[in-house]
Amino acid sequence: MPVIEAYRHMKEDLPYANCASVVIHALSPQSPGEETTLAVLDYNAQSLTDIAACVIVEHRRAGNYSSVFTMPEGQTPSDFYRNIQRQSRHTGDAAFFIGGLMATVEQSALDTSVLHVVGVLNHHKGHQEMFTVCDTSRMKQRELIRKMTAREMDSRIIEQGVYQDYRALALIGYPITDLERDPELYGNLSYFENEARLAEYRVYQMLDKAGLLGMVTDPYRSGV
Repeated sequence: MPVIEAYRHMKEDLPYANCASVVIHALSPQSPGEETTLAVLDYNAQSLTDIAACVIVEHRRAGNYSSVFTMPEGQTPSDFYRNIQRQSRHTGDAAFFIGGLMATVEQSALDTSVLHVVGVLNHHKGHQEMFTVCDTSRMKQRELIRKMTAREMDSRIIEQGVYQDYRALALIGYPITDLERDPELYGNLSYFENEARLAEYRVYQMLDKAGLLGMVTDPYRSGV
């Protein structure tokens, strides 16, 4: 469903579509609320943390809490995502890898460099290490959802000196019902609740920046 949603968003919601909104559709467990899509309209998402907040609130609507992990400096994104996906498998039976976000630089139609986000959906072992990604760049030449080699991933990430915020982060999901049954299994339940509230507040801030907060009334409370 998430992959289908990403393609649908590109096709049907073109006025709202950008790299951030498409990645949100690809990493959300169900069709995202319109408010979440509008929050990143006109590039109101200024960081990977902003985009991750949208993914967190969408998983909250579906009954999951989320935890965010940032890539340490000195580590390559391929190593980072490989390790995080492995960690999600060993955290507990209910924990799952939601995906990742990686900042890159792309050339715009005006021949200027613009910040671009790539969504990381999965890691694959085999003869050649590959990652499934959601990438809106170079749409004429490549599929929206495609395989990316570890080498390409490591070369695409934005340079540290160019971008001062987190350059790569990943999210692990935890079903709320499992956490409520055994909160000590994953840590303090209040931590996850606080993370969800902070993410919701960040999305509200983006909606306010876009001038759309007045039309929104508790958009993330329904369906929870």
